[in-house]
Amino acid sequence: MKNKRRLSEEIGRNYKTINPSPIDFFHDDRVHVDMFPSYNQQFSVSVEAPSLGLKTPMRLFHTEQEATVWARNIYTDFVSKLNNLDESIYSRILKELLLK
Repeated sequence: MKNKRRLSEEIGRNYKTINPSPIDFFHDDRVHVDMFPSYNQQFSVSVEAPSLGLKTPMRLFHTEQEATVWARNIYTDFVSKLNNLDESIYSRILKELLLK
């Protein structure tokens, strides 16, 4: 009982991390997001997932917030498609191994 109490007190006590900076929303290397200011104070955005062969055309937005929301939605959709593709490949391989 004494060991369990000591263990529960120690969990989460270390606040040291290797990289304390926040993780960027667009952190998946499989999807590339290009967002930059354009002419007339507008913002241009393009999202690409080369392994899926998906690429959006360059879009213009009036505000940076609009551009960010659109890019996040497309980015999330592309990452979901990539994850589903990975899962289907893994499940197919496991199914083949189990049926042998």
